[in-house]
Amino acid sequence: MPAYNCEAFVKQALDSLTNQTYSKFELIISDDASVDKTADICKLYTKKDSRILYIRQAKNIGFLKNFNYVLKKARGKYFMWAGCDDLWEKTYVEKLYTALKNHRGSVLAVSKFNNLYRSKQYDYLKNQHKASGLDHLHSILFFMNSRNLSYYYGLHRTKNLKKIHGYHGDSRPFFHSSDYLTIFQALLHGPLTYVDEILFIKRDRGLFTLRYEVLKDLKINRTVFLKILRFLLFPIYYLYDLWFSIQYTFASDLGRREKIIVIFFSCVYFMRNIFKFFFEVAIGIILVMSGIIERYL
Repeated sequence: MPAYNCEAFVKQALDSLTNQTYSKFELIISDDASVDKTADICKLYTKKDSRILYIRQAKNIGFLKNFNYVLKKARGKYFMWAGCDDLWEKTYVEKLYTALKNHRGSVLAVSKFNNLYRSKQYDYLKNQHKASGLDHLHSILFFMNSRNLSYYYGLHRTKNLKKIHGYHGDSRPFFHSSDYLTIFQALLHGPLTYVDEILFIKRDRGLFTLRYEVLKDLKINRTVFLKILRFLLFPIYYLYDLWFSIQYTFASDLGRREKIIVIFFSCVYFMRNIFKFFFEVAIGIILVMSGIIERYL
């Protein structure tokens, strides 16, 4: 669990993890020099639960290095990143662990999920189709089509994640990393297995869920401005993802036919995402203009 200034949610996250029906795990917390009460809360839990290892970074190393730090420290055969503000059903680890054990060729086990925005859950991806029984190539295509970034928080085989050097990082603005490319590169080494139940609750801060809500009231402040700016940079992120996905595909052990198929659909989905982006921008502009008209009429 990489953690930074998450005093508002970390207790819920720790309760959710420590109450899992599968109990044979180590929970590594890397506190990235938080300046709130995150450290106090985590230290309290280490006294109650011997499975928790708490490490505080001497200085802030950034979320990318912090995520890869906990992976480096992992000693088990299986690994999952845990957001310090997310929630999991009690059977999450058990069911994903069982799925991976029963599908020895799979490198990643995932489940359905909901988004949590403020205090309400939303089915952000209403078309969370079943992905069970997919072979290697179709696992990659399924993920590329769904672009379900919450699969990043599924249960991985540790050896595979370390083989691809963990969380992908690059020079893109703001995030300097890509959940998409991390999952994509992991799946180049084997298929995913899927548990058809909502077992994971991903907390959203408004970037994905109800993203137009801030435009309706026109309450533009620094936080809202940064969210809008990050959204407007999505085409650049898509371009980075396309470029690296092509490189990773060429370097993979896939056959020539499979490589051609993956690269072709990478380009197709890139164009689809660009079209979808401009459509969403158009909706945002209409909402802003409607708000301005209503205000001055």
